Amino acid sequence: MAYTDDDWLRACKECGKCCHGNHFWFATGKEIKRIAAAGHTGFHKGNSLLSDGNHCVFFRGSKCSINAIKPMDCRRYPLMHMFDQGELCFFLDLGCPIALKIPEDEIRQIMEETKSFIASMAEAEKEAYKRGYMAYMKKGFDFD
Repeated sequence: MAYTDDDWLRACKECGKCCHGNHFWFATGKEIKRIAAAGHTGFHKGNSLLSDGNHCVFFRGSKCSINAIKPMDCRRYPLMHMFDQGELCFFLDLGCPIALKIPEDEIRQIMEETKSFIASMAEAEKEAYKRGYMAYMKKGFDFD
């Protein structure tokens, strides 16, 4: 069976792991407009969702308050990606309760969809994406 965003959202245990820490949560201009159209303001700086230092600004109780419209970066968790010396790399955050339950073929499909999503971005947005991840890597990861 092919992976869909709805499958992923249903599988989520709403533990909040994806929202905790001082991660870099990227949102494209289109995603920012979609979130703003839902009535949210003051949630981003450039293409990065804001953090209060402990978790994403959309984390409420034990889950994401914008689950249905959250950005691709968040939707694909626990499959994470980063840019290492400009190259796109993928990894699973094993702290997520569903990480090891995702079939390998679905992980591969999600990786391909993520590559396509990034390739479809405007060039300036791709560069902002890479710069954001590179800056984040210099600070070090925080996977509490």
